[in-house]
Amino acid sequence: MIKKNGVVVNLRLLSHKPKFWESIVIFCLAAGAASLLSCGKASKPVWYVEEGLEDEWANVLAQVKNPPEFTGIEVYTPGTKEKAGSYGYLITRRDPAETGGGEVRMYQRLSRSQEYEGGLVLALDPWIVFRYNTDSPLSWERAGSPENGEGILYFPGAEEDAAAAWTAQLVQEQPGLFPEDEQAWAAVRESLYTGKRFQRGVPTYRWEDAWVFFRENRPSWVYAPYSRVRRLPGYQTSLFSADVFPLRPGWTRYGIQADILWARPFGGEEDREKLVSTEAWLKNGEVQFVIASVMNWIPASRNALPFNAFSQAAQNAWFSSAFVWQLNEVL
Repeated sequence: MIKKNGVVVNLRLLSHKPKFWESIVIFCLAAGAASLLSCGKASKPVWYVEEGLEDEWANVLAQVKNPPEFTGIEVYTPGTKEKAGSYGYLITRRDPAETGGGEVRMYQRLSRSQEYEGGLVLALDPWIVFRYNTDSPLSWERAGSPENGEGILYFPGAEEDAAAAWTAQLVQEQPGLFPEDEQAWAAVRESLYTGKRFQRGVPTYRWEDAWVFFRENRPSWVYAPYSRVRRLPGYQTSLFSADVFPLRPGWTRYGIQADILWARPFGGEEDREKLVSTEAWLKNGEVQFVIASVMNWIPASRNALPFNAFSQAAQNAWFSSAFVWQLNEVL
């Protein structure tokens, strides 16, 4: 009897064969057994991470307790194809369905499902109206009028993302209903730079200018991404509060503009069944708190703790939103 690579062969049964064939048979049986053993070993999943986010995701994995046992991080760029036989999760800011068209990309009732086309929402960077907590919330009468009014409404007109965000708010015909006519968008955008709705010198203002003057004048408001404020020193923001963009008369529902961090599974059906525990881990409130903290965003989970008072306000705005939109031109 000979035992090789876990295979036992009785050479007596092969005694009528030439020695050469005995060797060939033993080799083939042993190689086959080794192949079966190697195939039986389950491969580990992999993180595909959008280019530009790999450092943040590595930081997340370093900070959380008991992260899933993945083989590592592979950088993902548009057009990247997963390696044959690989499976895992893609971490990305891109739409899971990879759809486009029009000015706006819309997600209905996303705060309830926190999923879209198989993609999980991990964190968001919503646009919120910031103010000092002793000032009154911004009213629609003040935001919607091209004329001056109480307080100062700061708009960094030299920033493309700010101009696009204000245009989207003012061009809405009904909650979540945006016109398809490009001229309508252009007209509203042009109106931002005329009239007296905002501070003087709108075309030259950058984000840095808006925050400096916002802190010096009261009452005042700034419509900005949450991350813009989250990155400021804590001593500058400890008295900040946040609200959703003011609703127009008769509107009973609202949406928010936000960048979104998605986790999208990939691989075969059998492999995806192995990702059940990873999905639960990604949905965990404590994990999402770490993800949001690293990104300077807010967590998607209702079970995640807020970072501070205005973070709580931003999370409440997300939880109560009827829809979320993104602008294709600034993606």
